[in-house]
Amino acid sequence: MLILSALQKCQKITNLTLHLSQSNVNLDLAKIIASALEKCQNITNLTLDLRQNNLSQGEQKVIYDQLKNTLKKAKEITVKI
Repeated sequence: MLILSALQKCQKITNLTLHLSQSNVNLDLAKIIASALEKCQNITNLTLDLRQNNLSQGEQKVIYDQLKNTLKKAKEITVKI
């Protein structure tokens, strides 16, 4: 996936919005995206739009928690389901 390779070079990004609505994203792919963001430690604001991907509220919490653990400096993380 192109987005994953792009995230490998994100050290200078501070604000990031990913619109992945209607993209057939499942929990496993969302976790991979969260892991790919590990190199993006300068992100302070992240919005991840996963609307219309058939993710439950429980899966939303798992994704949010993983992002929060991955992005230590983030002041605001928003996951839209």
